[in-house]
Amino acid sequence: MTESFELEGKTFVNAETLPIPLWPCVKNEPRIPTLTLKDDDIFLVTDTLGNIPGCLPGEESNTLGLFCRDTRFLSRLELQIEGQLPILLSSNASRGFALSALCANPYLEDKGITAETIGIEREIAINGGLFEELTITNYRTSPVSFELSLSFNADFVDLFEVRGREREERGKILRLVTENDETKELEPLEVSEEIVIAYQGLDGAVMESRIQFSETQPDYCKGNMAIWQLELASHQTIPLGYRVQLLTNRRSISKVGTPMTLVQAKAAESMELEQWQQRVTTIRSDSNTFNRLIERA
Repeated sequence: MTESFELEGKTFVNAETLPIPLWPCVKNEPRIPTLTLKDDDIFLVTDTLGNIPGCLPGEESNTLGLFCRDTRFLSRLELQIEGQLPILLSSNASRGFALSALCANPYLEDKGITAETIGIEREIAINGGLFEELTITNYRTSPVSFELSLSFNADFVDLFEVRGREREERGKILRLVTENDETKELEPLEVSEEIVIAYQGLDGAVMESRIQFSETQPDYCKGNMAIWQLELASHQTIPLGYRVQLLTNRRSISKVGTPMTLVQAKAAESMELEQWQQRVTTIRSDSNTFNRLIERA
């Protein structure tokens, strides 16, 4: 019997004793451009699609992730459509705490879907956690069906490890499991309303990245992957969403409270930004480039 322990009514085991299949990642070109968000004690670095890719060569993989208090709580956040990366049309992170990315499908030969006929709008924000809403639209004049997936992972390394320092000892990644009623054996949880990735440090503290879904729920979760089997009528739009809570010993690790939705997170950040702007010196010139530089700074 695999050794397990209980945490808040959930059963966890050492991930090494009960591995799960990983959703295939799509190889990216090296030296990819990045987008960066920062708010209080949380910062996020993604590629221009809004992904934290699962397949990056060497040091490239160490530069991306969701970090809080010097620990990486997400080392993978990868959106795929039929096992391929979306085509990037445009993306922007000028607000600092939020990014948006407009994407479309590549040519999906098996489904007979031509490129750039399915629109994917991503909006990501950080405020005491991470929030994302996706809007999926079928721009064809006929119905379409396809698979959309989001893959998550977390290695919980600290910034010293990210910068290349090697640790002699590490804690252990934990796997959320369920008990098979027939065999009484523990096995990976395949269907759940949330994904929990956890880590127990050498000091016994348990860190969690808890992903909870909203809007259109996944058809199923397999390991750290959420999969939707979507069927869209002509010009139909479907919303998807989730939030990532960052916890240590069942309490939020961020000093900022975690809202329930992306709308609440954006409203809180916008209010904080507006209050700050009212207190600081404003500089304007006749140069639009200089003005943009000041606003960005």
